[in-house]
Amino acid sequence: MGFAIVDLSRVAYNFNYILSKAKTAKIYAVVKSNAYGLGLVDVAKKLDSVGAEGFIVADLPEAIKLREGGIKKPIVILGYTHPKQMEKIIVHDLIQSVYNIDYLFLLKCAAKKLSKSVKVWIKTNAGFNRLGILSHSFAELKSALRFNNIIVKGVFAHLSDSAETSMYTKKNNKKQIKNFEKLLASKTLENNDFEKKIEISLFNSGGIIKEHCLYDIIRAGAALYGIGSVEEVKPVLSVYASVMQVHRLNKGECVGYNGAFVAKKDCKIAVLDIGYADGLSRILSKKAKVFLNGGYAKIIGNICMNHCFIKLNKNQWAKMGDKAEILGEHIGVKKMAQLSKTIDYEIYCRFNNIPKSYIN
Repeated sequence: MGFAIVDLSRVAYNFNYILSKAKTAKIYAVVKSNAYGLGLVDVAKKLDSVGAEGFIVADLPEAIKLREGGIKKPIVILGYTHPKQMEKIIVHDLIQSVYNIDYLFLLKCAAKKLSKSVKVWIKTNAGFNRLGILSHSFAELKSALRFNNIIVKGVFAHLSDSAETSMYTKKNNKKQIKNFEKLLASKTLENNDFEKKIEISLFNSGGIIKEHCLYDIIRAGAALYGIGSVEEVKPVLSVYASVMQVHRLNKGECVGYNGAFVAKKDCKIAVLDIGYADGLSRILSKKAKVFLNGGYAKIIGNICMNHCFIKLNKNQWAKMGDKAEILGEHIGVKKMAQLSKTIDYEIYCRFNNIPKSYIN
C-alpha cells in the first residue's frame, strides 16, 4: 500500500506566497476532492490557521466534514446537492453554488418549505462552457438574484486556463474575461436588497501570476499544494513504499505478469508494497524510477495491483523494510505526470487513499 507524508509547513508557505500576490482579494482555499487527495480536514485546519478566509469543497459530505472538524469560516459547495438536502446546508451554514435557473428554483422551493433562506454563489458561464448561467444573459441573471428565500453571497466564473499557458488559451481567456467584465459593467449585480454586496470571483491561483484585476476572491487550489502553473510554490506530497523482498535473478529469468521483464544478465530486484490500486499508475511500468538508499532504481516489469518491482543497480543494496521514495524530493511530481501523460493534479489525486502522516 505504501504511505505518504504531507508537509503542512509547505502548505503554509504556499498560502503566504499567494497572499503576497493577492492584492486586496480574499483567498478561499479550494480543498475539494479530499484536498486534492492530501487529506481534507488536516489541510483545511492548517489553511484556516494561516489565514484562509473561506473554503471550497466538491460536495455536501465534504462540507459537513469541515464543519465537524471545527472549520467555522464560509464554505462553498461546487457540486450538485439534492434539494432534499437543503436543511443540512442551512443547519451547517453552507453556501451552495448554482449554475442554472431551474436548479435555483428547486432550491428556492425547498428553502420555502423549511421557512428558511439558503445562501448561494451563482456560477456564470463566460465561455468555459462547462456549467453556469450565460454571463451575457443579463435578464435571466437579474431574475435569479431576485428569488425569495435565496441569499446571493457571490457570483463567479471559471476560466479555461487562468495562467494562459498557450497562445490559444491567452486569446480564449481574453474573450472570457471580456464577457465577465460586460456582466459587471451591466450593473446587473447592483441595487439588490442584500445586507452585504455580492462578492465577485473569477480567478483560481494561476491568475495571480498575471496582471489582472483579481476582484474580491481568489479561489486558490493547486498552487497551495505546489502543483499547477505557479513555479514559486513548493510540492507538499511525498510518497514512499517499503521493500518486501529482495530477489536474485539469473540471466533469462522473468518477473511478474506476462513476463514483462526478462533478465539479460544476473541481477538483483526488490519488490515494493505499492501498485496501481494505491495510486502508482500501471502506465509507469518500465518507465519510472524510485529513489532507494542513495540511488535511483528503475521500475521493471508490469506494475501490479498492490506491488511493483525495481531493478537494483550494481552497487545498490536493499533489505526488507527499507523505504523507497516513489514521489518527493528526488522524484518530482511534474516528471511523473509527464511520464504518465497526464497533469500533476491527477498524480496527487491518485494517491488519495494511501495512509498519510503530517508534518508541520
